Amino acid sequence: MFNEKFWLAIAFFSFLGLLIKFVFPKITKALDSQSKKIAEDILEAKKLREGAQKLLEEAQVFHKHSLEYSQKIINDAIEEAKKIEINSKKSLEDQIKKISDIALERLKAEEESAIRQVKTNIINEAIEQFSAIQFKEIEQNKIIEKSLEQISKIQ
Repeated sequence: MFNEKFWLAIAFFSFLGLLIKFVFPKITKALDSQSKKIAEDILEAKKLREGAQKLLEEAQVFHKHSLEYSQKIINDAIEEAKKIEINSKKSLEDQIKKISDIALERLKAEEESAIRQVKTNIINEAIEQFSAIQFKEIEQNKIIEKSLEQISKIQ
């Protein structure tokens, strides 16, 4: 009544039953833990990606601010250089004006000194001429007038 096929079927189904009862839960448990680990890894990867995205945005904002700040520094430096250039030109012009004023004053003083020297020479010559020659009063007046005319021409 029970042949080999029957016992083979009972052994096969018993084996399947034992597999389902003892091995299948372990396999499903391992698969579940593996899927949980994969899900956790995916969530962590998403969090890391979001963090990296935030860092990238912050870095881009920082880069933009750095560029603006460096441009501001450059503009300030250019303005400061222009101010320094204007001040230097003004200072140089002031110094040149002072030096030329001093030179003009010197020239004027030298000119006045030369005029005084010429007047003194004319007067000394006139005195020498008067000392050397005895002139009549009319001639003396003519010489004095001539000397005064020469002095007035020099001025």
